[in-house]
Amino acid sequence: MTTTKDDRHYTRTTPQETRWLDDLRVRHNFSSRSEAIRYCIQRTIEEESDAIGSRRYFSRTMNARIDEVIKMVEMHGETQFVALTELFSALLVLLNEGEETDATEPEKMRLEVIQKAYAQSPNTQQMFRTLQRNLEVQREKLAKTKRKQRQKSTTEEQAVTSE
Repeated sequence: MTTTKDDRHYTRTTPQETRWLDDLRVRHNFSSRSEAIRYCIQRTIEEESDAIGSRRYFSRTMNARIDEVIKMVEMHGETQFVALTELFSALLVLLNEGEETDATEPEKMRLEVIQKAYAQSPNTQQMFRTLQRNLEVQREKLAKTKRKQRQKSTTEEQAVTSE
């Protein structure tokens, strides 16, 4: 089946692009650069839907990552709020006790009050440990997801290169 090729298109290429085109021509045994260019155009049009699909996949995975980060930030914010509430409660208790302190400078007084608040508030310490564990779990999940995506993209690149 012969098709007439009536339309002409001209393009300028860099020396590197010309070398790539010649490499493609040799690899696929095309008789001319024109055949190689027609092949490239055809492949681009055929694979356009795959490219759109990969953009959708990227959008989905990026949105999932953003959701994970938002959850981590929200969890951190809630924990900080509870911790500050606990510390404030402990501070109020300490101030209402009326204990005498030899700390006259504000910084020394602040450190002393924080130490006493932590000593009186084991829930706060446990909450911080739980937060750290949850953040580590989220980081591990994120790292696994990144590794899987890197492996998948490497596999896809190898498949495209082998074609």
